[in-house]
Amino acid sequence: MALRLFTRTWITISKAFISNSASRGWTSGIEHSDALSKLGKTHKIAASKYKCQEYYNYNEWSFYDLEMDLTKYRLPQPNPKIPDSPRDTSPSPTQSK
Repeated sequence: MALRLFTRTWITISKAFISNSASRGWTSGIEHSDALSKLGKTHKIAASKYKCQEYYNYNEWSFYDLEMDLTKYRLPQPNPKIPDSPRDTSPSPTQSK
């Protein structure tokens, strides 16, 4: 009985693989890449339809300018060779009752 069930299952699985791999409806997507690239070149979107208008105000160095502006707010990176400093756990004068 187990051998018979295994045989039926194997036949069903092998038919599924044959029908899926050899079907005419399956494509890999590579066939569509040229068509989609041509479609993207012809259908341009107006700049006014973008939700983020600041995109057009950026230039090649905008990221680095923002990075330099925000550097002063960043915490220093921890060094694995230096142990962490102990925390001050004493209550502050405003917290004492």
